[in-house]
Amino acid sequence: MSIMHADMPLLKAPEKEQAQSQKGYATVEFMLLLHLFLHILLGIFFYSIALLDKIVLTNASREGARAGAISSSTISAQTAAASGCDCKLISMYGTLSATITPTVDSSTNMCTVETRCYYPPVYIFPGIDLSATTSMRLESP
Repeated sequence: MSIMHADMPLLKAPEKEQAQSQKGYATVEFMLLLHLFLHILLGIFFYSIALLDKIVLTNASREGARAGAISSSTISAQTAAASGCDCKLISMYGTLSATITPTVDSSTNMCTVETRCYYPPVYIFPGIDLSATTSMRLESP
């Protein structure tokens, strides 16, 4: 229960003309927020594609390091990593190409494969340099 005082003005509901003019403001506010929301949505979409490419590079470097650790050969490591990247890297401009650098160090008994690729800039988002490195111990014959 509320008590009304005589010196307090009553709140009046907006008249019909005033309520009609508010519709234009709501449309403008909606358009401003829609623009911001779409930019955030596009950012999430493009970042998720770059994250997918990072996962592909990581898997390809692991496959290459595994093949190199089994055979102690940089050629087999290169071939396995390249087959892991072929047609799996995507961007908004088609497929990307990866740079694969395998090394087999017999003094430390390690095979290391590094995969790199550049994800190009899209819309207002900058390009990203993606890379993955995997090292595995050489298996004895």
